[in-house]
Amino acid sequence: MNSVLVVLAVIAITVEVNGSAEQRRIWFGKKMDAVGDSEGTLSPSITKRILNHAKLNKLFKDDSDVHGAENDSELDSRLDNAESNVRKDKKHVAMLKIKDELRKYTNDHKDVIDGYKRTARCLRKYNEHEGSSRDTNTRKGKSYNCGDFIYLNRPEEKLVATIIPCGGSASQVRYKRLDYFDDMGITATLIVNWMNELPNKPGTARPSYTASSDTGIGKTLYGADSMRDGYELGCHFVLTGIKKDK
Repeated sequence: MNSVLVVLAVIAITVEVNGSAEQRRIWFGKKMDAVGDSEGTLSPSITKRILNHAKLNKLFKDDSDVHGAENDSELDSRLDNAESNVRKDKKHVAMLKIKDELRKYTNDHKDVIDGYKRTARCLRKYNEHEGSSRDTNTRKGKSYNCGDFIYLNRPEEKLVATIIPCGGSASQVRYKRLDYFDDMGITATLIVNWMNELPNKPGTARPSYTASSDTGIGKTLYGADSMRDGYELGCHFVLTGIKKDK
């Protein structure tokens, strides 16, 4: 074989290996997209940051080096059977690690969506509250805000029911630990930007001087007060486990 053919053969092998790793990256991206539902899907900027992470791409390369090019169905099958395949042959260990990455992404994705829903519910609860004579601060007073003790009048039941405070400095909405997102370079700013791109959002997430935590980064979801012109209600929340703000 002459030198030109040798060079061409080396190039072809390199392209096939790199193409196999890239094909796995595209396949994994589809898996990430499938995690969301009609009520919540994270933004492309977040998924792209994770897909481009060196740790994940090394796993794609390690798996492609052993198994070569595979279509989505073949990759799906090995993903589904990763545990049993590894017990039979250690050459499947990279796919088992890829499966664990998808599991951790799925958990943090769910925790961000659930946390945002709790934050939005809290803000709406205070905004829709009409007021009670037993409220800590009157509904239309200057100091009324999330975190106050507020009460629902139930005359038909002859009682006053308490709404559990949330969103204040002492009752911040805490998200479950987002350690995987933090490890993959997801910042508080990326998550806040995603919140502010959501349709039908009850408010705008912004930095806050009073929302803080030693276990994560505090922000506030602000919404225009429905009963006081020129006022905002602020629901404090903590992205627990997230250490980077920018």
